[in-house]
Amino acid sequence: MSDSNAPVPPAVRPRARRVESVAPTEFTGWRWLAAAPALLALATSVALAGILATRSPADVLPWYQEQADRALAVHDYQLASVCYQRLAADGPADPGNDFKLALSLNGAGRQHEAAELLARLTPADGPGYPPARLFLAQQLLAAPSRTPAMVDRAEQNLLQVVQAEPLNDTAHALLATLYAGEAKWELCKYHLARSGELRDQLRARLFPSGVSSGSTP
Repeated sequence: MSDSNAPVPPAVRPRARRVESVAPTEFTGWRWLAAAPALLALATSVALAGILATRSPADVLPWYQEQADRALAVHDYQLASVCYQRLAADGPADPGNDFKLALSLNGAGRQHEAAELLARLTPADGPGYPPARLFLAQQLLAAPSRTPAMVDRAEQNLLQVVQAEPLNDTAHALLATLYAGEAKWELCKYHLARSGELRDQLRARLFPSGVSSGSTP
């Protein structure tokens, strides 16, 4: 028979779980975001490896070239960068592919790698690769807050381009525009005359009121 006067034990309450706060600077999601380009490149490489397992070694490099050029044309920079990197590692030296790799890396958000590769293609003490020099000059001249040093660098790259490719209309047109902005009319006239199909349009843009002085083109 139970004792009705026996003390009743208190109800057991579950212990509250302690929640640790996480400072915003410790949030690991930002680290994943920063690593996203590298992770995407890894995933793309794994997928390509599965595809290439069914191809003969002689077909591998041509297949990479086809896929790289096609991906770059449709702005699939991630796939293009992986394919061009494989061509750079396993194929013969090709500055054209190196330049396309720089464009792909830039488009994929890997600007630092793209800049390093572009610098190797545009050396100060060598001919370099003319399309890369032209691209770099265009980027420098289009910069919203360009400096005199940037303009000088663009000019040197453009002069290298026209030395290697005397019929490069775009390079001559850019030089004519650059020299017009500096009131170097003789140099402007020289390059304007060599800007080919761009000459008439460029003349109208640079001199909308026509030529009224013998000191200008």
